[in-house]
Amino acid sequence: MDGGPDAPATAHSLSGPALDAACRGVAGIAPHAAIAGPAWWDANAPARRVTYVRRVSAPLPPVPWPARRALDFCAELALALAPLHEAGVAQGALRPAGVGIRPDGGPLVHAPAGAAGASDDLHGLGILLLSLLTGRSAQPGLVVAGEIGPAADAADLLQRLLATDPAARPDSARDVAAQLGEIAHAVPDTATAPVKQRPPRRRARMATAIVLLVIAGGAGAYLVGHRVGPAGPGLSPTTVTVPTGPVVTP
Repeated sequence: MDGGPDAPATAHSLSGPALDAACRGVAGIAPHAAIAGPAWWDANAPARRVTYVRRVSAPLPPVPWPARRALDFCAELALALAPLHEAGVAQGALRPAGVGIRPDGGPLVHAPAGAAGASDDLHGLGILLLSLLTGRSAQPGLVVAGEIGPAADAADLLQRLLATDPAARPDSARDVAAQLGEIAHAVPDTATAPVKQRPPRRRARMATAIVLLVIAGGAGAYLVGHRVGPAGPGLSPTTVTVPTGPVVTP
């Protein structure tokens, strides 16, 4: 339940009619545990223009997370964002640092929090999912691939969410939530330790993409990295080889 107004916060890059419209849009949808909407707002104030309803949350635990947990978490957030997008508004600043975790383990974001639109919300969701699954941040040229089954499905969805071209991203947060739910249902609900990376060598390059997470139970392997050479060897569901390139000497 809402516990009254939270500390005031600024909705960056929103002011005047745009801020008023965004706040009214968020306030007009059915409450959701993952969305802390505006308790009040002042479209003409120079700062501290929005006060959000108070919801208990904490910073996200260290990454990477078990795959099933990460997928379920992002599926709930996507489903919470869907009514906002369908009402013509967005969270507007969705990034991992702006996402909290509720006492029941679900996500929490404040909305509106910025001027970006629904497509950027989905892009931010992809950045969040990448972080939770692999512990890595999105960078230009990032390639995500999965061997088989849910790993391949998750990798395909991640690649589309992370697309630099908004037109290449999914159209609907509700569809993304459904896809994430289906993938999560096929992933064992067990904790999986991340693959340990070899200590980086000075002036060395990876000859293939860097493997960051393997899902146990035969669900397949995630491959995340930058294409800096030919494709690496095939991955099995339980073993991954991470080759390193030769050391470049002066």
